Amino acid sequence: MIINKKIYLAGPDVFRNNALEHFKVLKDICKKYGFIGLSPFDNENFNGILYSKEHSISIFNSNINLIKECDIIIANLNPFRGPNVDDGTAWEIGCAYILDKLIYGYTNTFNETLKQRTNNNYDLKKQLEFSNIESFANNSVNLMIQESIELSGGCITNNFEECIACLYKK
Repeated sequence: MIINKKIYLAGPDVFRNNALEHFKVLKDICKKYGFIGLSPFDNENFNGILYSKEHSISIFNSNINLIKECDIIIANLNPFRGPNVDDGTAWEIGCAYILDKLIYGYTNTFNETLKQRTNNNYDLKKQLEFSNIESFANNSVNLMIQESIELSGGCITNNFEECIACLYKK
């Protein structure tokens, strides 16, 4: 069992209207299994300069520091404003992979391939130049995300608590 490890909670959840309450729920689930959850809000320094270049740099550096500090990343891979993972989350997964972190992910589209989701939601006839859709091993996410997670030793599940339960058993 991997207990008392720090988990960085990656994903577009920072854009929720109830983001702080949502992260509290995720952190409580972490605590229930003996882990410490870290959200992007835990190290953010606003300094009263919202949406400035300084604010952007502060958030970027804070999130990198949290990823470095953690032992594990659990990423919300739910489609965000389109058929794919949030681009910031994808970057955090890549960063975690390069830093040799254990990565897990969860998505409510676990049983739907990226190809199915794209075909069902977008008229590809309007994008003839980019009409090919990857379909490797029936992945529910882009191959770079899938392989980063699996090669790190993690997996993708249906929901957050399944990720935590898998870690607890490890």
